[in-house]
Amino acid sequence: MLEYDFIRTALLGTTAIGVVCAYLGVYVVLRRIVFVGATMAQVSSAGIALGILTGWSPNVWSLGLTFLAVVFFAHPSFGKRWPQDATLGVLFTVSGAAAVLLVAHTARGNEEVVHLVQGNLLAMTGAEARWLALAFAGILAIHAALFKEFLYLSFDPTMAATQGYRAGRWNMVFYLLLGVAIALAIKAIGILLMFAFLVIPASLGLVVTRRLGPAIAVAMLSAALAVYLGIWLSYRYDFPSAPMIIAVLGGMFAAGVAWRGMAGARGLAG
Repeated sequence: MLEYDFIRTALLGTTAIGVVCAYLGVYVVLRRIVFVGATMAQVSSAGIALGILTGWSPNVWSLGLTFLAVVFFAHPSFGKRWPQDATLGVLFTVSGAAAVLLVAHTARGNEEVVHLVQGNLLAMTGAEARWLALAFAGILAIHAALFKEFLYLSFDPTMAATQGYRAGRWNMVFYLLLGVAIALAIKAIGILLMFAFLVIPASLGLVVTRRLGPAIAVAMLSAALAVYLGIWLSYRYDFPSAPMIIAVLGGMFAAGVAWRGMAGARGLAG
């Protein structure tokens, strides 16, 4: 299948997205903000839909609305005056409904809704794939440069505060990087696959090992492997690519849980 340019292009762009989202996902899972990630994805999809409706750049609208969500989520008062889950639930459902309504009467309404949810990664152009690879490499580089700050905030925010780290500022940076990654990924591969990359590889890494470094490595490698296997299976058996990649990730996670269970049983027996 690698003889086809469009498949090589899809592999490049989707792997870049998957690997970086898997890395970010480890922090999302550890900080227990998975639903925040899901809500940001829906807000971003509403921005894309608004861009389609108005004819303006969907990426600009998506990034703009996502930035507003980032400011809201990173504010110290978030979750204190009103239950956090309730607020996220309202934003999630309203943003999702808005995305559908905004594109319902466009020329390709139903098709646009399907693309928002399922994506169309095989339609990615070479220029788009290269740009996505550079953008996500930049996000990863910034995150790696701020590794210590994000690590403190994820595992020991109290200690971070005593050492002079301003939690509000670093939370804003963390959410901003996450929001940019989500907004760019949804436009290219859809909500379902983006969210799968954000949650499943990270969960697999944390199931397989309790150490952060190996967990990140497992998450990133499993995302890359799932992209290749998923696209190969979709090419071989004529299935949609994004759902097939998610199915492969689900199979990997199930195998990891089974392996962990057997390892635990052997440990108890020993």
